[in-house]
Formats: sequence, structure tokens, C-alpha cells
Amino acid sequence: MFRIGDFSHLAQVSIRTLRYYDEIGLLKPAHIDRFTDYRYYTIEQLPRLNRILALKDLGFSLDQVVKVMKDDVPLEQLQGMLLLKQAELGQHIKDEEQCLRRIASRLKQIEREGKLSEYEVVIKRVDALTIVSSRVVVPTIDDMQQYRCSRLTAIRQWTRQEPKESTRELFLYHLPEFREQDIDMEVAVMLDTPTAKRSVPPNGLLDIRELPASVVASVVHQGRLYDVGQAMAALFTWIGSNGYTSTNPIRELHLFWSELDKNVDFEEITVEIQIGVEKA
Repeated sequence: MFRIGDFSHLAQVSIRTLRYYDEIGLLKPAHIDRFTDYRYYTIEQLPRLNRILALKDLGFSLDQVVKVMKDDVPLEQLQGMLLLKQAELGQHIKDEEQCLRRIASRLKQIEREGKLSEYEVVIKRVDALTIVSSRVVVPTIDDMQQYRCSRLTAIRQWTRQEPKESTRELFLYHLPEFREQDIDMEVAVMLDTPTAKRSVPPNGLLDIRELPASVVASVVHQGRLYDVGQAMAALFTWIGSNGYTSTNPIRELHLFWSELDKNVDFEEITVEIQIGVEKA
């Protein structure tokens, strides 16, 4: 048997909680010394306590826990309930992290109000590009990394090329408006002309095509990958303030080797954002 203090350590729950569970009849000590009033518990009581604590973590009130424990919920059902709650909490954490990133972005925008932009916008003409690409609609922003990496992996496996300046990664966003869901994105790698003559695997995943020459407004972003939106905001601000309108798609050009490189520090990356423009 375990004295209440030792059982408290074993179960990782306070003595006060164990005493309260005794008072309401949820978990009675296996033995109480009639001379000292010391409470004693057995190892066989630990599974019941774990079920009680699990139900509490699921959000059940103590009254509900008492009822469920009387009904003797099967272990498999309790495990299923916990797995569902775990998934819900995981999604909640993702949503909160996304909210924090949006707040940080808004704070930076507010801080820059009335100040000169830290981004230097350049109008330039870009030549036509041959790319191998994979276009996909990403369900949500949270799914972006998974989709980007899977499509890049497929492209890199096909090209089988060593790192070169002529095989930079390019992401195209075919979006007439900002979206957090159903994001129409094209993952691409630039190709040398001779390479472009190779046939594409007949799986329908990849496509070789040419991006036409165009006039773009461009900025270079250095810093966190999550802050690329700041560069886009600065670019659209400049476009609207200088008598231009934008044309699709938005281009995100990596000025480092590959997003798949495990050594890439995503807190300090360099990318160029290009938006096609024409006079309003």
C-alpha cells in the first residue's frame, strides 16, 4: 500500500485533490488507519484515478465524472474520447499560432504607418522563363508547408540536378484576392532550355511550360519566411500609390538553394516578390 503522499507522487495529483475525491465518493482510500487517520491507496486504484483525470481533461464536470464512472465506460471508448480531444486541442493550438502570426503582422503594419517603407520597389522587365511546375489548391494556410514540400520533392526527383542558379525555386500564387483557404498555388523550378526538352512523367502531376516575359514591380525580402506578407503589402501599397494595377500571378522567387534543404534557416531567408504591373 501507498501512503497518500507517495500515491500523490505516483499519480501526479495533489493530496488536496485526492482528499476531495474521497469526500465526494469518486476515489476512496483502500484503507484508513483508525489510529492515525492516514489514508492508504493501492496500485490497483491507479487506473480508476487515471480515468477520472482523463475525463476532467476532456472537460467533464465532477458531477458528470461521477456519473460516467458509475456507468463504467469501457477503456476503448475512453481512449477514443481522449484521441478526439487531443486532435481538437492540436487544431486549436494551430489556430492560435496562426492568430498570433496575424497579430504580429498587423502590429508591424501599424508601426510602419506614416513611415517610409523599408522595402525598395523596383520596376523591371523579366525575360520569359521555362519552368517545370505542379499546380495545386491548398486547403488552408496551415497546409501550405506540407503541399509545398511534397510538390517540390516530386519536381526535384524528376530534375535530378545539382544546385545551380538556373534551377531556382519559384512559387506562383494565382489569386485575385488574399485568401486563407483554397489557395491556388503553383510550385515550380526554373529550367535550362536543354533540360526543358525532356519529357514529363505521365502522372499528370508535373507540367513544363513557359512564363511569358513581363514587366513587374519587385522587392527583396530578407528575414523570416512568415514575414513575406509584409513585403507583399509594401509592394501592393507602392503599386496603388504610383498609378499601377497588378496582374496575376504573384511570384515568390527563392534567392537561396532550396526549401527542402535541412540547413535552411527560415528565420533568415532571402526571397524576391514580383507582381506583374500595368499602368492604370
